[in-house]
Amino acid sequence: GQIVSAGQATIAAGSLNNDGGQIATLKDSGASIVIASQSMSNQGGSVLASGDAKLAVAGAVHNARGTIQAQRDLQLTAGGALNNASGVIEAVTAASSLTLLASTIDNSAGRVVNVGTGAATVNAQGLVTNSGLIAGNGSLDLAAGTLLNLTGGSVLSGQRMGLDVAQQLDNQGVVNSGGTLTFNQTTAIVNNSGQIVSAGQATIAAGSLNNDGGQIATLKDSGASIVIASQSMSNQGGSVLASGDA
Repeated sequence: GQIVSAGQATIAAGSLNNDGGQIATLKDSGASIVIASQSMSNQGGSVLASGDAKLAVAGAVHNARGTIQAQRDLQLTAGGALNNASGVIEAVTAASSLTLLASTIDNSAGRVVNVGTGAATVNAQGLVTNSGLIAGNGSLDLAAGTLLNLTGGSVLSGQRMGLDVAQQLDNQGVVNSGGTLTFNQTTAIVNNSGQIVSAGQATIAAGSLNNDGGQIATLKDSGASIVIASQSMSNQGGSVLASGDA
């Protein structure tokens, strides 16, 4: 079914099932969508806001193959797990911002993207699994208990990036910052065959760092340094390439 509004759409429900359906505000109306629910399923469905989109869900959000899109700012808070496998969660205008909070996030082949230059914040208490794209054209702050960035997975920012992973960051894909890159204290960083690249200074703090077969670098001719503080480090077959100091 379709639920379409020329003005703000406000939906409060015990549970919301929009599988294969559409909830939208009219194109160019600038109207927002506000959803408050105990649980939400949007598998193969779409939530399309011409203005802001604000979704507050007490439990789990199922967005497999679904689309949640805001023309302005997007805020999605889930008290439970977020399943975004092959799904799209995006804020799409030049000045937009994106905030995504959940207990765990599965972004297998999915897209979590802020096209705008506003801040992008992705925060999970537990595991974040990514074989898709997590990106912000502005700054990106990503916090997780554990981050598993699988082969084919990309974590990208147009400006600075901050990664705050409490337990283990396992990177088999690409982490690329268009500004400075800061890894806050992480128990273990495993970058086997992964790439960690920064246009600005890269600062990495970890209990242990395994870069076997991986690459940690700042962009050529950027003059940017690499600063690593770790209890142990393995770099067998790997490379640490600083355009500035190391």
